[in-house]
Amino acid sequence: MDLGIYIIHGACMAAGGVAPVAVTAREIAKTKPKLFPEVEEGMNWTMEFADGAVCEAFTSYTHSADTFRAESPRGWIEFKEHAFTYRGMVVDTSRGPLHFDPPVNQQALQMDDFAQCIREDRDPALAASWGAATW
Repeated sequence: MDLGIYIIHGACMAAGGVAPVAVTAREIAKTKPKLFPEVEEGMNWTMEFADGAVCEAFTSYTHSADTFRAESPRGWIEFKEHAFTYRGMVVDTSRGPLHFDPPVNQQALQMDDFAQCIREDRDPALAASWGAATW
C-alpha cells in the first residue's frame, strides 16, 4: 500500500527509531474488486515493538484517512489532519496544541537534510528535529 509506508515510518519513529519485532496483517474485503483485482484495496495491521509498544494501523486506496496518534505513559501526540501530507498539519498533544512557526514544508526540509548528509557524510536527522515547533 503506498500510504502504509508513512504509517510504518511514523510508528517506528514514535517507538524510538526501531523496527518492529512482529507484524500481523489482514486484507480488508474489497468494495471495488474490478478496480483492485490483483492488489489489496486496504489493509489492517498491527506492529509490535520489543519494548511493548504496539501500532494498530489501517491504509486503503479507497478510504481517506490522514491521521496519526501515538500514546505513552508520559503523554500523547495526535496529528488530527494532514498527518502524511506535507503542509497544513493540525497537531494536538497532551501538553497542548503544537504550532509550527513558521509553517514547515516537511518534504523540502527532508530533501535538504538528505543533501547535507551527502555533503557531510552523516546519517539523516530525525524528523522530529526538522523545523521549529512550540507548545
